[in-house]
Amino acid sequence: VLISELARASPGLCIITTRGPVADLNPFPATTRQEDLEQISAEAGRALLRVGGVRGTDAELEGAARDFGNHALALNLLAAYLHAIPGHHVSHARQIPDLADVPEEEGRHPRRVMAAFAARFGDGPEVELLRMLGLFDKPATAGEIAALRAAPPIPGLTAHVQALSEAEWLRLLERLRETGLVAPKSTHRPDVLDAHPLVREHFGAQLRREHPDAWREGNDRLYEHLKAAAPERPDTLEAMMPLFAAVAHGCRAGRHQEALDEVYWGRITRRDEFFSTKKLGAFGADLAALSGFFDPPWRTPVDGITEADKGFVLNLAGFRLRALGRLAEAAQPMQAALEAAIEQEDWKNAAIRAGNLSELHLTSGDLTRALETARRSVDLADRSGDAFQRM
Repeated sequence: VLISELARASPGLCIITTRGPVADLNPFPATTRQEDLEQISAEAGRALLRVGGVRGTDAELEGAARDFGNHALALNLLAAYLHAIPGHHVSHARQIPDLADVPEEEGRHPRRVMAAFAARFGDGPEVELLRMLGLFDKPATAGEIAALRAAPPIPGLTAHVQALSEAEWLRLLERLRETGLVAPKSTHRPDVLDAHPLVREHFGAQLRREHPDAWREGNDRLYEHLKAAAPERPDTLEAMMPLFAAVAHGCRAGRHQEALDEVYWGRITRRDEFFSTKKLGAFGADLAALSGFFDPPWRTPVDGITEADKGFVLNLAGFRLRALGRLAEAAQPMQAALEAAIEQEDWKNAAIRAGNLSELHLTSGDLTRALETARRSVDLADRSGDAFQRM
């Protein structure tokens, strides 16, 4: 709403940085511009390397920029990597192994430099800290980091960092900030730690693949910490955010049913109050939390929840997608939720879900399917025997 109103009426300037296009701005081509800055020119790449202290001719620097896909993050990381080598010459870039099995659209070139840094660091606190950040999809707070660093250490995740003194920890942060792998200290939130999303994704995926027990234990600790840190019944969206994050970490730890029953249903929605959506209007955050119960969203619920709850989360996801205007995406989970209720002979919920699906088809302009589903809703309501649904 904010950015749409700015695009519609504000004479000022608002700059947003995001990895994906902002669909809400598409209706305002006259007052907005969207620029893809992930790939830059070879000349700009040369300048990035030069500013980063890398030596070589203009042609050599531009050749290195092209070799690393003219990817801005890859070249910033490459400059830091080469600057630590005596002479700082660009020719050393050729010694960094390629990652031929990683597609370019998944960050092949920056991941190539991250892998080189990891090989340089070895099995030590640097890689562990980066793996810790890989557990998050947002900046990590001091409390969350403390929960991970707490005793006992987690093999593969905190075995080295858990033993560091505070001074050693701060020096570790400074070293990684100098490489660009950890973001600079925020002046607004100096207690948080962050990294570029591709850095988090790279080291998070490595942790999950190579140390699955550490991945589960790290997420489990964050789940417990966030449940305890949030108010029992938060009244604002800001106070609710730790619970949304707790659901995500609980699902990654394999505790899907508990995260659904105790945190999402019990504290976020407050059961039939649907507090997060009806009172706070937090459809986007609510939908993001629900994604943890799917693999992939929004088609297949995970096996870690009951059959009845699979239909439940399908219905919730469809309803929230519809509320967010994502009508085409909403149809599939809403249809699946309807079929699940019919299979379980839950006629009342089946009637409700058929009615919701009819409204979706009507909103989408598909009058034929809207009428067919409406008639089905009437039949299901009759089968339920529920007077209100029949009415």
